[in-house]
Formats: sequence, structure tokens, C-alpha cells
Amino acid sequence: MRQIRRNFICVIAIVMMASIMTPTFNQLTVSASNIEVEVNGVRVNFEDQGPINVDGRTLVPVRGVFEMLGFNVGWNGEVQQVTLFNDEHVVILTIGSDAFTTNDITHRLDVPAQAINGRTMLLIRAVLESIGYYVGWNSATNTVIISSYPIEIAVAIAADEDEITPEEIPVGLTIEDVYWARALISAERSSFAIQSNGGLFSWGNNWQGQLGNGTRFGRDVPMRILHYMIAVSAGRDHTAAIASDNSLWAWGSNLHGQLGNGGFANQNSPREVLQGVIYQWLVGA
Repeated sequence: MRQIRRNFICVIAIVMMASIMTPTFNQLTVSASNIEVEVNGVRVNFEDQGPINVDGRTLVPVRGVFEMLGFNVGWNGEVQQVTLFNDEHVVILTIGSDAFTTNDITHRLDVPAQAINGRTMLLIRAVLESIGYYVGWNSATNTVIISSYPIEIAVAIAADEDEITPEEIPVGLTIEDVYWARALISAERSSFAIQSNGGLFSWGNNWQGQLGNGTRFGRDVPMRILHYMIAVSAGRDHTAAIASDNSLWAWGSNLHGQLGNGGFANQNSPREVLQGVIYQWLVGA
């Protein structure tokens, strides 16, 4: 009887030591309900489990992000594996492993994939970069920024702002920094820039509606007129741009039918005129 009691006390002691020595997610997790994720300027709405901060690192639910990117998400409970796939990529993640594969090429995670509240969570940068996306962090708004285009600077303005005034440009930056883009073009008297998240901005002369802001009034401050653009070209009084879905948009003067919209009337706002455009370069005159 004394031996049984001694063994029982030893078991309790071991269990107590294990509970002290083994950290839990609750001990490591900082409340992170205010962390948001944006994909090309659109906020991701997570069904239940949102991003969390574990030991100073932001873990993001896989499903919500990749479904917004157009991926299918599969789960194999027997081997604890998540498969993310679309027409171009197949990504395989394993819970508890710091290795994942993209199109059969092995990559490493800084922290192994975790299962938290029934959701696969991970440091998402490495996986996204393996399929060609860019990842940034906006500390001012606690937002993970995911973009199809390079993120050269931290986001300087809220995503829903359509206009920047000189007073809103952060100290140490110029308006050229804020609007650094895949494309920056100046026509005879008008200028256009594509922001790193795909927002197309215009400013300058607008006598034929070539700024695309719905009016014929010029502007001395850049104003966003379209989202998710990858190329822009401007002539003297008309403009054309290609969107990330390979659609072609045109606006401005249409005296000679140069907008391609089936008529000759000027267009003060962007209008889609063609689908399936493969972007190599875009020329306007």
C-alpha cells in the first residue's frame, strides 16, 4: 500500500512538473483580434479564427487568404496535411513541420505550421513568396499586406483614401515615394502612376477627360481612379490601362475612335473595352 502511494505521489509530481515546463498557446499568445489581412487592397474576412500573435510572430489562417487568391483548399486528416492548389501551383503543408513544398520544390518556414482552434495557422510570407506574391506589414494599422505587385514602402495612407494631399505624405518621403509604382508616365500635360497595390492615380490637365475622374476639371493632387491595374499608357488627350484580370480600359478623347468603344463620343470615366489582353507593353499616342 505504501509503495502504491509512493508511486501515485511520483506520478502527480511528474504531471505538475510537465505542466510547469511545457508552455501553452495561451501563455505565448498575445491578443491579436485587431490584426487584419489585406489582399490587393481588399480585407480578408475570416470565418472564426483570425490572425494571432504567438511569441511575437503573426500567424495567419491559411484558408481565408488562399481562397481569396483563388486557390482550392484540401485537408488530409490522417497525415495532417493541407493542400493548396490552382491551375498554376500546388502547395503542401504539414502540421508541426517547418517544411512545405510548392510545385515539388521544398521550402522552409521560420515556425512550423500550427493547428489552432481547428484552423491551419502559419507565418504566411514564405508560402506566398513561393507563388509570386509580396508581403508587407503596416504597423500603423496592424495589417498584413499581400500584393500581386512589389511593396517598396510601408503603406502610407488608408486603403480607402482616394486622394493624398501634400500634408499627408509622411516625413522623409516625397510624393514620388508614395506613388512608386510598376508604371509612372507623363503625357503632354497629364500624369499617371500605378501604386504598388494596383491603384491607378491621375493628375494634371483634363480638358478631354483623359484623367478619368468623371469630369473635365484638372487636378493638382493625385486621385485614384481605378484599382488592380498593371499597366498604363497616356496620349495627348486619351488614356488606356490594363487590369490584373487582363481587361483593357480606355477613356478621354475619342474623336477618331481611339478608345475602341464602338463610337466616337469622349469618355470622362474609364470603360472596359477588351478582355484577354496579354500584357507585354502598352503603347498610347
